Amino acid sequence: ELSGSTQDLIQGFVGDSYYQERTNEAYRSTKDCRKSDLKESDWSGFDYKLMVTDDRQYAVRIEVYDGGRTDVYLIVYLPLNKVEEYWPASDS
Repeated sequence: ELSGSTQDLIQGFVGDSYYQERTNEAYRSTKDCRKSDLKESDWSGFDYKLMVTDDRQYAVRIEVYDGGRTDVYLIVYLPLNKVEEYWPASDS
């Protein structure tokens, strides 16, 4: 159960219930691979889970790295016209 202040902070960014859509292993590198191939040692693996609401308006992505570091992302899916309102290069 979340405290009242935490609930206020995340209001509008979370749904009521989620289902697990995917669990995968992924790899990330901080090096630029556009100019040269990366070696196997340039990549670090992590596990991630993606959970979404039934209406697919919200999601939670959890990334777990070696050593236990865990990153959690709250995701809100917006229609394209809403994204355009916030786009810095818009003509408005």
